[in-house]
Amino acid sequence: MGWSSVVMLLLPGDARACGPHLQNALVNEPDAAIWAAPVADFRVEVAALTPRSAYTYQAAGALDVEAADLAGRGVDVAAWLLWRRGKGPRPAVPGELPPAWVRYADGAARWRAHDWEGATAAWRDVLALPEPQRRDRAVWATYMLAEAEAAPQAFDAVFALVDAGAPDPLGLASAALGERARRHLDRRDWRAAVDDYLAQNGTGNPGAILSLDLVVRDAAEADALGAWATDPVLRPLATAWIVAHGGPSPDEGEAERTRAWLRAVEAAGVTVPEADHLAWMAYQLGDITSTAAWLDRAPPSGLRDWLRAKLLLREGRLEEAEALLEQAAAAFPEDLAWTEGGMPRAAEAFTDGGMRPSQEAWAEAGVVRLAAGDWRGALDAFMASGHWTDAAYVAERVLTVEELVAVVDADGSGSTEGLAGRLRYLLARRLLREGQETRALPYFSGELREAAARYLDARARGEAAWTAEVRAAALWEAALLARTKGLELLGTELQPDFSLYEGDFDYMPRIEARAAEAGPTLAPTSDETARVAASAPDPDQRWHYRYTASSLAQRAAAQLADDDPRVPILLCRATRWHLDRDFERAQTFVREALRRTRAWPPEECADPTFHPERVRNLAAAGIALIGLACAGWWRRRRRG
Repeated sequence: MGWSSVVMLLLPGDARACGPHLQNALVNEPDAAIWAAPVADFRVEVAALTPRSAYTYQAAGALDVEAADLAGRGVDVAAWLLWRRGKGPRPAVPGELPPAWVRYADGAARWRAHDWEGATAAWRDVLALPEPQRRDRAVWATYMLAEAEAAPQAFDAVFALVDAGAPDPLGLASAALGERARRHLDRRDWRAAVDDYLAQNGTGNPGAILSLDLVVRDAAEADALGAWATDPVLRPLATAWIVAHGGPSPDEGEAERTRAWLRAVEAAGVTVPEADHLAWMAYQLGDITSTAAWLDRAPPSGLRDWLRAKLLLREGRLEEAEALLEQAAAAFPEDLAWTEGGMPRAAEAFTDGGMRPSQEAWAEAGVVRLAAGDWRGALDAFMASGHWTDAAYVAERVLTVEELVAVVDADGSGSTEGLAGRLRYLLARRLLREGQETRALPYFSGELREAAARYLDARARGEAAWTAEVRAAALWEAALLARTKGLELLGTELQPDFSLYEGDFDYMPRIEARAAEAGPTLAPTSDETARVAASAPDPDQRWHYRYTASSLAQRAAAQLADDDPRVPILLCRATRWHLDRDFERAQTFVREALRRTRAWPPEECADPTFHPERVRNLAAAGIALIGLACAGWWRRRRRG
């Protein structure tokens, strides 16, 4: 075997390239988790300020409704739509077609052609028809006449018609709120514009949020926000906008805007129901004194408790902070999700519908419990928060096996779904890794339970079989299962195997980073450190189950004579399983092959062939022959 062949043998296999969905872990950076300032979701904040609306946003366009109305009425609908888009003449229409439909469409076609007078005249004709005839297009014509005027009050007629029961399939009342708001905004009537945009948001119109964002931005650029501080509608909107745009690390311009707003609200001397949000804003600046002062003025809320807990943790008051975090988790609505904003660490949470502050408060309570040595409480908090990586760290590395068994058994559901199912599966693999095979099997499910049973049966036969051939075959079967199903049966959820990412990535939480990233308040205790060390897999190496597989292959080879052609094949397999990660380990099998067979392992690792059934049959035949011989001897003895 030449050196070029050796080099080729030592090259790793094909690498996989893809973009992972990597989860963050609070236990990996506890200080960052606790000290981080939440970032507001402007949509959520605006929703809390939005009144209920009697109007409804509709996504349908006028041409869609017209096409549906004209279907089956003797009109060439395709030609009609071309005409309405200004790309053809008006098609012939039957006399029985409602005149309001034709006159409205004629006005719209003229409007498109910039014939403003002809358009408005056609729409006035619609409104001049008797009530039953104009009903289907009355709101449409009224809205377009209002569009033709500059005065905001022109849209009042639209609301009057819809309030009186006129049909509004296009959601023009919702659109009219936005148009009226825009005209108020042109006049710098901030309050009137905001009232209308908030009302439009209540209709479900998706454009209202963007419009409100632009209103506050315009006021900020016009240096007009200071005057908003005394207004009970404008002030909370500006607060929501600033706390959503400031973030945990605002640039100097954002920081100065935030400071100016806090000064303006303070100077206004008014009662501020949203004082918890102003405390939030101060906390984003890192102004702890101002944060505490605003919290003292805030009414009870989940946000108030959450921020106060952060301040307590800065003082090292873990027990008080934990109680407030639990209180905050209960105070936030469970269905409240921040899909824009949230925590700097929590971008991955958006994949399942947003970051939920109730869950984040629970997760931070888990960090505090971990620092206090409350292992079971930490696991409960992380499970409640949905932070699986943090829960897995406690379950796999901090709890003892018996403690984890007690947690899983106490659940009693036997569920294989959700986080409870993942915890059960984690326990199954941990028990199997730690040699508690019979206890492990019930915690596996489905095909994995069958694979685990095959693996254990092969291991048992490899220990107890009478003949070397059968032992070698069984050990090789176990080796293959450990190599091909090792991640599923023996792999660690987190470090070093990262079954969490199907073994493709060795991302956090990193055990060594936990102590390095934690300050004195939230650092792991000596007890936690000892537990983590005791729970490490053997060996504590990436894809550790490959070591198990190669050891089993080596043991299978040890059952055979040195001149058996299967020996180099088995050692070749053991070598291959370590080339891309542990070159020194691979060399041990190369050296063993040289020592036993005086030859390198082959370049291509074939499959060793075993015939355990043949051995069993020969053994059975031998036993039968011995039995016959004994029977014959016994008969001869009796005759003699």
